[in-house]
Amino acid sequence: MLRNMMLGLTRVVPVVSEELSAQRANNSRAGGGQSSGGVVVEAVGKVLTLLSVVFIIITFPISAWMCVKVIQEHERAIVFRLGRAIEGRAKGPGLVWFIPWLDAIQTVDLRTMFFNIWPQEVLTADAVPLKVDAVVFFWVVDLFMWVMRVVNGPQAMSLLAQTTLKTMIGAHTLEDVLTQKLAVAKRMEMALCLEFKSWGVQMERVELKALTLPVDLQRCMASEAVAFRRAGANPMGKCQYPTLW
Repeated sequence: MLRNMMLGLTRVVPVVSEELSAQRANNSRAGGGQSSGGVVVEAVGKVLTLLSVVFIIITFPISAWMCVKVIQEHERAIVFRLGRAIEGRAKGPGLVWFIPWLDAIQTVDLRTMFFNIWPQEVLTADAVPLKVDAVVFFWVVDLFMWVMRVVNGPQAMSLLAQTTLKTMIGAHTLEDVLTQKLAVAKRMEMALCLEFKSWGVQMERVELKALTLPVDLQRCMASEAVAFRRAGANPMGKCQYPTLW
């Protein structure tokens, strides 16, 4: 166990997802004049890591309690050493070894999560005011992109989903929204999937919860429905007298 801890603590080369690695490589090529400063910082980081490992080995029975964190089965952890992600895939589940004074651990929940889109005032394509709310289900598939690409991911997703909902409803007539509710939700899901992909998120489903019409419009539609039923009824179709055979 001590040998595994030492190996885990001495690996400090930052390797994250492919897109972030390519972006970091481009930044390093662009800042060629600052390469010497980056080498010095990396060397200092290695020296600090080595000294920390030696200190942990000397005080191992006591320091072991400070250098371990339990990651749950449904979680994964990203370890940042001196501000940079440690090489390899996300840590967990189980025990994760780290240097408490050099490392910062950020955990990400892999379970399906959701957020509510509160009722939004929307104007349909045929100029009918409508109040719509929905619920969005998603899960994280790329931990590094989720942590490094967006700040406060659930809130950012909620704001983007609100604007997407308004755009989708505004592109359909009231009849389409009422009769093709599942199709509208599916189109919204596909649109959000394209937007959230760059954040390391996979969409599961989008559900439109309630469609609320103005009270005056509801009364008007109810009166129209009653009139239609009365017009469709045939009063002469009923037999007023018993038939004699």
